[in-house]
Amino acid sequence: ELVHLMAHDDDPFNRWEAGQRLAAEIILKRKGAPSPAFLEAALRVLAQTDHAFVAEALALPSEAFLAEQLDTVDPDALHAARNTLRLELAKALQPELTATYRALHSEAPCSPDPASAGRRALQNLCLGYLGELGESRLAYEQFRRADNMTDAMAALGTLANLDCPE
Repeated sequence: ELVHLMAHDDDPFNRWEAGQRLAAEIILKRKGAPSPAFLEAALRVLAQTDHAFVAEALALPSEAFLAEQLDTVDPDALHAARNTLRLELAKALQPELTATYRALHSEAPCSPDPASAGRRALQNLCLGYLGELGESRLAYEQFRRADNMTDAMAALGTLANLDCPE
């Protein structure tokens, strides 16, 4: 039922909530191993046109939130399970994440308007997932051309999590 809501509900909050609940369950109970149905629902979310919504909907619950759901917390296991889900999402959605990242690239100067902020949020989320696959070149290119702190910090955050020459 939650997979269906995540993929098809008309209310964006319900889609987000279903996705967050599913991701938490996958991390906490399945050690980060997603079902094919969850991956398909995530693909449907990525295809939405509201960039800010997609960025929020595909962001995983924080480790702090997840830890609050547990009676006994094993930080290493929690971190590993969350990272496993990030990697599995990156692998499953790699072509679409790459296409979305490239489609959202703009040579226009940074603008603080909501549409531009949503575009940056989704582009940086895609970069983070692609970083899980070792895409250090994309992160370095983004850092070099960044004209705003949001893009520079996202690129640096991605690079900091990689073992790469950049």
